[in-house]
Amino acid sequence: MKSAYALLSHLDDVKDKRPPIQLWQPGRVTESRMRIDVDGNWFQEGAAIERLRLARLFTSILRREDDGQYYLITPVEKSRVDVEDAPFVIIGMDVRGSGSSRVITFTTNMAESVVVSDAHPLVFRAGRQEAPLPYVHVRDGLDARVSRAVYYDLMELVEEGAHEGRPWYGISAGGRFFPIQPADATPV
Repeated sequence: MKSAYALLSHLDDVKDKRPPIQLWQPGRVTESRMRIDVDGNWFQEGAAIERLRLARLFTSILRREDDGQYYLITPVEKSRVDVEDAPFVIIGMDVRGSGSSRVITFTTNMAESVVVSDAHPLVFRAGRQEAPLPYVHVRDGLDARVSRAVYYDLMELVEEGAHEGRPWYGISAGGRFFPIQPADATPV
């Protein structure tokens, strides 16, 4: 049997290839004792997983299911993972163009890139804070929260547009308008 180090040495060979977890429907459910904190850091039994390559490996088999829970998926079992907010954090943003033809590409803390579009919508959710925070859908029911540093750059793109027949503040990208809040609402 190969050691974990031997398996990790081959991770670069498959880093952009994810297993076909959408095809796996295991019946056995276990508890992984893993947690992803609000900053996107992974923990196993309370200890930080400091090897980024190992966290990326786990991320490649992570999905959110219809029950709202997050699981590490294998062909034979799924192990529940506690996620405090979102499993990814947006740490980089590239913007090209303007208006509805603007292309916004986000990079996550796990080195995945997504282009804001209908498949990867930008949404704003209120939480414990007053102002709604931006999130983007990555894949497999998984979202990424925009980090504070990227948030300020993203807010430079806010403009007024129409949503549900009313003026709203939002961001145009990928051929559509992503609303934040009504233009006549009290600013937060």
